[in-house]
Amino acid sequence: ALPIFSVTSGHPLAIKLVLGQMHMHPIDVVLTNLVQVRNSSHDFYNFVYRWAWDSLSSIAKQLFIHIPLLDISGFCRDDLQGISGMSDQNDLEAAIEELLATSLLNVGLKQGNLMYSIHRLTEYFILSDLLGDDLASALS
Repeated sequence: ALPIFSVTSGHPLAIKLVLGQMHMHPIDVVLTNLVQVRNSSHDFYNFVYRWAWDSLSSIAKQLFIHIPLLDISGFCRDDLQGISGMSDQNDLEAAIEELLATSLLNVGLKQGNLMYSIHRLTEYFILSDLLGDDLASALS
């Protein structure tokens, strides 16, 4: 755990994202890549988010890019299905599980119901880095 703390400078969100990456990549690969980023001029958070994005399946990507359409303070599974247009329940479940495993989606309970949310930096990544060019093109 000490190398993760050291590479992330102890930032809770960075630690969470690094742990999420360990679901898809061996720890030594994750830490080596992060050390290289920390020692270069790359933006650490953008690198971690981009790496997570590149590792996602197409169905998880489809769901992920639609999440900013929801209230990021909390939304339910039906909301996710509605905004993504996924009619196949297995695909929706697989996408949700993948986003949870990579720490791109949070889950909690509210009045006994499962509620999902994303961090503001995650929303920013989606809107600026993933959709930024498309949004800028649509607005011009």
